[in-house]
Amino acid sequence: SGAVTTFALLADRQPGFIAAGPDGNLWFTEASIDHSKNWIGRATPSGVINEYPVPTGGAGFGRIAAGPDGNVWFTEPGFYDAPLNKIGRITPAGAITEFASPTASPGPTGITAGPDGNIWFTEPSVGKIARLDLTPIGECVFTPTALFPGQPRLRAQTRPPRPPDPRPPAGHAVQPPPHPRYFWSLAPHHLQVA
Repeated sequence: SGAVTTFALLADRQPGFIAAGPDGNLWFTEASIDHSKNWIGRATPSGVINEYPVPTGGAGFGRIAAGPDGNVWFTEPGFYDAPLNKIGRITPAGAITEFASPTASPGPTGITAGPDGNIWFTEPSVGKIARLDLTPIGECVFTPTALFPGQPRLRAQTRPPRPPDPRPPAGHAVQPPPHPRYFWSLAPHHLQVA
């Protein structure tokens, strides 16, 4: 219909960028008028607003995007004369974690969830794009015969029988979303955890 409804923030805060979150709410960046403090805001479609302080002050008006992991990700670019090097993650419950880029003073700005399941962002101060891997190094990936039980570097899989053992091959892993994980098999197998 074209009707516009506005929702007020506290008087000392300026909103920056906004994105739809994976939780059905709207998430936005905001800064104090003097740019010394920053928050990530969450607004329900009915206009109920919660604000969460960003640990690093002077983070600037970063962009914000829904992540493939169910969290919301944002950039902390800083300012032209004081660029930062941080990417932030906020959970639907409001817990914030910051990750530093190895690039010195890149001023990360644009951010998006990539088709590879990782977070991608731009570093305009140094002319780069960067990827933040959401899969820890050494994490096992679900395969037809192996499961990742939820901790990096831990894999459970059934060991196929050794010749001349006539039993069928390895058990089959089942990982329906979001959490149950189990094996099925027509014969007994040895379970290996590595």
